[in-house]
Amino acid sequence: MATTTVARVDLVHETMMNRPMFEDLDIVAFVGFVLCANAAARWCASRWLNADKDSMTPTLALFSVVIAMRALIRTYADRSTPGVERQLSFLIGFLAWIASTFIVFFAPSSAVVFNYSLVADDINAALSTAAGGLITLRVKALHVGLTFAVFGGAVAGLILSAAARMVKSYTLFTQLPEWAMEYAGSAGCPHWRKFIVRTSFALPLLTLVVSAPSMVSEPLGLSAEAARDAQSAFFALSAFALFTSVQPLTQAFLDSGLITWYEIKEGSADKDRLSERERLVIGHRLDLTNHLVCKVALQCAAPALLLLACSIAMWTYGDMDASASFIPPSVIAESCACIAWFTCLYGCLAGGVAMVVIQPEAFFAR
Repeated sequence: MATTTVARVDLVHETMMNRPMFEDLDIVAFVGFVLCANAAARWCASRWLNADKDSMTPTLALFSVVIAMRALIRTYADRSTPGVERQLSFLIGFLAWIASTFIVFFAPSSAVVFNYSLVADDINAALSTAAGGLITLRVKALHVGLTFAVFGGAVAGLILSAAARMVKSYTLFTQLPEWAMEYAGSAGCPHWRKFIVRTSFALPLLTLVVSAPSMVSEPLGLSAEAARDAQSAFFALSAFALFTSVQPLTQAFLDSGLITWYEIKEGSADKDRLSERERLVIGHRLDLTNHLVCKVALQCAAPALLLLACSIAMWTYGDMDASASFIPPSVIAESCACIAWFTCLYGCLAGGVAMVVIQPEAFFAR
């Protein structure tokens, strides 16, 4: 907790419960914990106890995907979100949908593979089996590919604000002013956590590299199942790194409010006594920081849950027998792989653009 003469920024459970979007953050954290525990128990039981594969873990993973997407949507519904930010997310989502269509159908197979033909065949086989051949409707690969493109556009629009927020907090966390070291909470972050925060911004890009057949699976001669497991593992690693980075990035956001107070105070003509206007500016900034703290934490945690849920869904549904589910397991596994891949892609793109906007001098130095 940090206190000034005009306002305070505090981060304790009792006060956070009254902040906007705390319930959404609490749900994401709880679901993420339950999903991790359930997946770990499933893996241990199947490896050492030779137990049958349960149906709860894949169902919970699919439910977690919905929870994560809902949380990202809720961040735009907050009253503090500017209308232009919502409009920009819709615009980016539309443009990303067009780009995703080209990626799904025309991206070289050496870079990424979307098995929409396999998914279409499995859906048609399931329809024929369920209806006894009475249904003549057939799903084409084009329909599945366009659906995957819609997933990409939706993810791009939802991840935009979260990626920009994380980059802004990351920039302050890694480049904290020297004069703020004495009171900023980010300065006391352990070195191992600082390493994980930095790693969390590199892992999604590394995951895209691992997902490219020409980079890993083909040179190493991995089977399709092994390549899928490797991709799923890197999605999970990215998720765990992001989950671990939630607290440091949120703390950096809190520090930004105090740094604003300090900069205004030091820039004032009378450092011992702030003017009424300066007090109003600082008070508004710190009040806004208090209001947004749960939203900022949610914008960091929701993408992590989305990647984790997609990773576990890929793993569990990929190993599931086709007769064990009404919906072909390949449909869910490939859909989750598509969502996670586009999350990494558009997260990296949005983060890169945000980094250039925040620090143009670092990229366009004379």
